[in-house]
Amino acid sequence: VDGHYTSDYKVYKYILFGTGSSRLSSWLKARMNFGGSAHTGSEYDNNLMYSYRNTSSNSTGNNIHDDGNNNNYMPCNWWGTGDTEGTNVIEIIVPAPQDTAGNAKIIGVNFWGHDNGSTLNFGQSVSRLDAQKTTASTGLSFYPESGSGFIGAGWKIQLYGLKG
Repeated sequence: VDGHYTSDYKVYKYILFGTGSSRLSSWLKARMNFGGSAHTGSEYDNNLMYSYRNTSSNSTGNNIHDDGNNNNYMPCNWWGTGDTEGTNVIEIIVPAPQDTAGNAKIIGVNFWGHDNGSTLNFGQSVSRLDAQKTTASTGLSFYPESGSGFIGAGWKIQLYGLKG
């Protein structure tokens, strides 16, 4: 998703839905685009918190997962494959992607899903790109953690601009 950022909006929100593994070979990652190309350097820092509840056994759990520093991606969902329902919903907020004042580029992610038809999942993450601080971002590239791509595999992306 590239070339849609304009000076009319300060914050952008992506809504992705139908991104379960029936449409995707594994969990979803993103990279920021600059000049139409994804930044692939190992300069992304990520932190992830998630929880789950099994609807048949009523067992629950949660975790704070430091996905690490110096990765070459930002996680968009994390609990793995097996979403046979195809009900993942991912909300990504990108504040000031066109900022060239020397600030790190940041995204915030909320995701929801129904894994294997019996476990409800919720997660939040924050990622930053501590490079390209003085270059305007032009979009986000999405790709699976492993396996082949998924564009056109029945899932949808909506992009909204918010005035600030």
